[in-house]
Amino acid sequence: MADIPEPITRTEMYYYYLATGSGTLPEPVTRQDKYLYYLCVNGGIGGGGDTEDTEAKAGTAIVGTATVG
Repeated sequence: MADIPEPITRTEMYYYYLATGSGTLPEPVTRQDKYLYYLCVNGGIGGGGDTEDTEAKAGTAIVGTATVG
């Protein structure tokens, strides 16, 4: 992992947690804090998810109200 400096500001504390998975999360105060806190508590951002479910649906396309595939 890259050399990540210790956080100084509240926002940096959220970023640090997202980058490392460790650290202390401050209670959110601003709207920006609330979004960042949500990302930290709920596993960050990005895809991934349940790949088995995605593979099972790979051959199905939904067109209007009809299911084809």
